[in-house]
Amino acid sequence: MTIREMQATFGKLENRTLTLAEGLNIIEGPNESGKSTWCAFIRAMLYGINSSERDSKTSLAVKNRFRPWSGLSMSGIMRVETQKFGEIVLERRSTSAAPMRDLHVYSVSGDKIALSESDLVEELLGIGKDCFERSVFIETPLFPSGGTGELERRIMSLVSSGDENSSYIDAVSRLKDWQRSLRFRSGGKIPELESKIDDLRRELQDSSKDQSELEKIHGRIIELEREKKDLNDKLSAQQEYYRESHQRRIRLAEERLKSAELALIDAAKSLPPGQPKPTVDELRVLERRFYEEAEIKRISEARQALLRERQRRIDQIRIQLSGYKPFTGCTSNQAEEMAASDIDKVQNLNLKNITKGIFIRLAPLLSIPAALSILILLLSPGKFQGIPSLIASGLLFAASVSALVIWARSKAKNTLRAAREKILDKYDAMDVSEITDKLESYLSLLNEYDQLSADIDANYQQTPSVISDEIILRIKEIFPQFSNIAEIENGLRDAVQTAVKAIEGYERAVNEKNTAKDILDALHPGGSDDSEYGLTYFSHVPDDISSKLGNIDNELYSLRRHAALIEGRLSQTRQPAELESEIRLLQNRLDTLNQHYSAISLAIETLEDAYKQLRERFSPQLNSETAKIFASLTSNRYNRVIITREFEAMAQDPGNAGLRRALELSRGTMDQLYLAMRLAICRIILPLSGNLPLILDDALITFDDDRMSAALEWLYDESKERQVLLFTCHKRESDYLRGRPGVNIQAI
Repeated sequence: MTIREMQATFGKLENRTLTLAEGLNIIEGPNESGKSTWCAFIRAMLYGINSSERDSKTSLAVKNRFRPWSGLSMSGIMRVETQKFGEIVLERRSTSAAPMRDLHVYSVSGDKIALSESDLVEELLGIGKDCFERSVFIETPLFPSGGTGELERRIMSLVSSGDENSSYIDAVSRLKDWQRSLRFRSGGKIPELESKIDDLRRELQDSSKDQSELEKIHGRIIELEREKKDLNDKLSAQQEYYRESHQRRIRLAEERLKSAELALIDAAKSLPPGQPKPTVDELRVLERRFYEEAEIKRISEARQALLRERQRRIDQIRIQLSGYKPFTGCTSNQAEEMAASDIDKVQNLNLKNITKGIFIRLAPLLSIPAALSILILLLSPGKFQGIPSLIASGLLFAASVSALVIWARSKAKNTLRAAREKILDKYDAMDVSEITDKLESYLSLLNEYDQLSADIDANYQQTPSVISDEIILRIKEIFPQFSNIAEIENGLRDAVQTAVKAIEGYERAVNEKNTAKDILDALHPGGSDDSEYGLTYFSHVPDDISSKLGNIDNELYSLRRHAALIEGRLSQTRQPAELESEIRLLQNRLDTLNQHYSAISLAIETLEDAYKQLRERFSPQLNSETAKIFASLTSNRYNRVIITREFEAMAQDPGNAGLRRALELSRGTMDQLYLAMRLAICRIILPLSGNLPLILDDALITFDDDRMSAALEWLYDESKERQVLLFTCHKRESDYLRGRPGVNIQAI
C-alpha cells in the first residue's frame, strides 16, 4: 500500500494537505511544525480513534490531544494505492458519539466501496493496530516494541506450516481462560459444583439430623404428658381435703369478724366527746401547746416581777448616786477624769517648788539689803563698827537672803497645806486613797444602774402572756370535766393519756374488723354461696408439685415450639431420596469437569513444550535478521543479537565474549539496536507485495552522522520495495540523500 495524498483537520493541522510519492519520502520541519501530528493522523485514518481512552496524569487521550485548534470537527481524507482495490480514497468524519468514527471508502471515480472498519484492517492493511504500532510505525524513543499475540503469530507463520491465524499466546490464553472458568482460586464451575454438592450433603445431613431430633422430641413430649397426668391425679386426691380445710377457715373468719364488731362497739363508747372527733395527733398537739403556753405565761409573770424588782433597785441606786459629790451627774469617763486630775494635783504638790516660787516672787525685796551693803562700802571704806566694810556688807546681804528663804519656806508650807485640804474637802476624803475608793464605789453603782436600765429596756412588756382561748375552748369541748385553767393544768396530761388509749383501742378494733372482713372476703371470692366458691382458687398446691408442674409446662412449651420449627424446616426441605439423586447427578458432572480440567492442563503443558521447540525454530531467524540489519547500521561493530520472548534485545561485539543488554549500551547504539529489531520484524511479518509504508517519526534524532548515514542507506534500499516516510526536524537527512532517484524531499 502506498499513500499518495493526505488532507487533515487534526490538532494544529487545519485543512492541511501532504502529498507523498513512492520510495523514500523525507518530510522535514522544525519542532512544533506538525510532524508527530501527521504521524498520529496516519494511524487515526487507518485504525480510527479509541473514544473510550481517558486522560492520565502523564498523558492525554488521542481524542483530546489532537482536538482541532480551530474548534472544527476532527476529520481527514487519505488517497492510497492498493494492490487489491487500486487507488482508493479513505474519508473519516466525526460523529456526536466519537471523533473520526464515521468511515467512508471511495474509488477515484467516486464510487463507494463497501469496506467496514474490520474489513479495512483485514483486507487492506493486513495487520491490527497493536502489530502496526510495534512494527512499521516507529516513534521516538525507540524502546522495546513488546510482544502481542498477533505479532508472535505472524513471526511464527514464517517458520511453521500451520494456520497464520493461530498463535501460541492466543491458544494458551484461551485454554487458560477455559481452565480458569473451570477453577480459578476459589471460583469457577468446579468449585461451584463442589459447593453445591457440599450444600446438598449438608442439607441431607441436616434433614436426617432434624428427623432424628424430632422423633426424640415427640418421645419426650409423651413422657412429660404422662408425668403431668400423674401429678394432676395426685392433686385431685388432695382436693377434698383442701375444700374441707377451706370451709373451716371460712367459719373461723366469720367468728372473728363478729367478735371484732362487738369489740368495736365497746371501744366506741370510751371515745372522748367533741366534734370533730379528736385524733391521737390532735390530743398530743393540744397537750403540748397548752403546757408550752402555760410555761410561757409563768415565765412572763416571773419576768414582770423581776423587772419590778430591778426598777426598785434602780430607784435606790439613783438616790445613792445623788450623794456621791462631786461625781453626781457625771458619766464614768467624766468621774474617772476628774478623780485622776485631782489625785495628780495632790501628788504633784512639792514644798521645794512652792518655796522656790515664793522666793522668786519676794526676790525684789533683796534690793534693800543690797543697797545698804553698797552704802556701807561707800561710806565706810575701811571698817564698819570694827568689821571690815566688805565683810560687813556681805554679812548684811547674806543675812537678808537667809531671812527671805526662811520666810518663803514658812509661807510655802501654809500654801501646800491649804491646797491639799481644798482638794480633799472636795471629796470629803482624808487622803488620796479615799478618793480612789469613792470613785470605785461610784463607778460600781453607775455600772449596775446602766445594766439594770438596759435589761429593763430589753425585756420590757406592756402585757403578760396568756394561754390561747382557742386551745382552752377545744380542751373543754373534748374534756367537759375541766371548768378552769387550774383544773386543766393539773389533770390534762392524765386525761389525754386516757383518751389516747381509748382512741388507739378503737383503731385496733377497726383494724381487727377490717382484717377479719378482708380474710372473709378473700375466702369468699365468688360470693357468700358455698357452691360458687371456685375450688381451683382455694386449692393448695404444694411447692414441690407446683414447681414440677411449672417445669413440665415450660419444657412442653419449649419442646412443642422446637418441634414446630423442625417440622417447618422439614416441610421446606426436599426428601432424602431426591437429595441423594441430585447429589449423584452433580457428582457425575463434577467428575466430567475434573476430567476436562485435567485435559486442559495436559494441553497447556503440551503447547508449552511445542512452543518451546517452535521458538527454537523462529528465534534464530529473528535474531539473524536483526543482527544483519544491526551490523549494517553500526558498520559491523556488533555481529550477534539475541531477542528475548519479551522482545528485549541483547547484542555482542566481536571483541567481547559476553552479551550486553540494550540498557548497557549508549543511547544512540540502543536506538540503533531497536531500530534494527523493528526493521527485522517488518521484513519477517509483512509481505513485500502490498505491504504497509514504513513510518519513522524522528527515529534518527539520537544518531550521529555516521549512524545516520548507515541508517539512511538501509532505508534507501528498503524504500525500493516499500514506501518509507521519514519525518525529521534536521536537514542532514535531506542533504545526505538529495539528488538520489526515488527520494522525495519536502518541508512543512
